[in-house]
Amino acid sequence: MWFFALISLIACDPPSPYGAYASGVEMQQDALAANPCNLDALRRMVDLMESAGYLQDAVPAVTHYGTSCSPDSAFEDWQLDYAIRAQQWPMALSIADGRVAKNPTSTLDRTTRARVREQSGDLQGAVVDSRQAVLLSQQKSRSEPLKRLAQRQERAGQPCAAWSSWNLLSSTDRNLRGEAQLAARRLSQEPACLGMEVEGEATFTRGDRAGWWLFPVTLDGQPVELGVDTSAATSVLSRATTESLGLKGDGKDWYIYGFAGILAGPMHSAAMMDVAGIKVPNVDFVIVEELPDKLPGLLGADVLSRISFHEERGKQWKVVGK
Repeated sequence: MWFFALISLIACDPPSPYGAYASGVEMQQDALAANPCNLDALRRMVDLMESAGYLQDAVPAVTHYGTSCSPDSAFEDWQLDYAIRAQQWPMALSIADGRVAKNPTSTLDRTTRARVREQSGDLQGAVVDSRQAVLLSQQKSRSEPLKRLAQRQERAGQPCAAWSSWNLLSSTDRNLRGEAQLAARRLSQEPACLGMEVEGEATFTRGDRAGWWLFPVTLDGQPVELGVDTSAATSVLSRATTESLGLKGDGKDWYIYGFAGILAGPMHSAAMMDVAGIKVPNVDFVIVEELPDKLPGLLGADVLSRISFHEERGKQWKVVGK
């Protein structure tokens, strides 16, 4: 008797790994076998597999639909979400790359690709996208992108860049100020970052052009008056200014949001800049084709967060390092 029972057990199909969801998964698999472009069946199958703990089993069907079934943008959103949930990083990166290529000024797409790049092992690429997300963020929504950038810069072994990001965050969000100040203070003790903090004070005569405040600046030993843009995450120079000063960009496209709208251009890194007599080390400028009112350039929050300034009398102003 027991022998026939054993034979019967061996002859039975092995239990489905999907447990209580097995019949539902099988039903959707049959629907997809009949029509591989049945999106409703694909989504239901993915949901059931995820509930059963086997989300990655849907990769072949999701991939087939993405390459063979004329997917629309809504499917692309869903596929990207699926790839991230299933930890299918090559699939997620391919989609994220395409989205950034179509819309390079999207903060959301930059933020998403930064996450995918880090999970794919490309931490340096994640830093670039995180920084681009910060540059494109409006001032009121810049805190979280800045925090993620600072954390990634630390993980990428860029302590001085991380110091700059934490320092900017400390002046951007009062709720995160304590955390940001502690991180900046810790990083300021790194040997490579000694001297990053700005010290001293000076008085200067503020200029004006079409309503813009102008500060006297010395860049690579050459004087120039730059406007003030508190809404921009980084400073900018016009192409004419960089050509007259003999400055070169990095050859990449960087996008920045500020009072002048969204501007784009390569970046120039200055080892030292002088603002009215106060030395400010390690400043980056995005080089743009042209600025409003023929301005030579604008000082952004990256510089303004490292100094304080106030009116003494008339157009006599004082600037103090901090």
